[in-house]
Amino acid sequence: MLDLTGGLKNNDLELKDTNIYRAKNLFDIQQGSLHYFQDWGIDLEYFFSPDLKFQNESFATYLQQKITEWGMIVESVKEILNNFLDNISIKIESNINKTNMI
Repeated sequence: MLDLTGGLKNNDLELKDTNIYRAKNLFDIQQGSLHYFQDWGIDLEYFFSPDLKFQNESFATYLQQKITEWGMIVESVKEILNNFLDNISIKIESNINKTNMI
């Protein structure tokens, strides 16, 4: 998604790719916590439940599903194991080089 953005210091409007910021915002918000937008976010409370046992691949797939549900295209998902921590790296397709209808 390309958005028109501008700042207070610079009144010029620019066309910028904001998918990365949208995905970060999606991952930072607990689903159901926004009164005005109940479907936005991911359900971390479900995965942090002590009774739930899941594989890391299931959580990575859940994140990928939530991103695509909101119209962002995932290029790749990599799991990196570093010092007993499993990091999930998600690359989102940029729309800057694509032609879009406005």
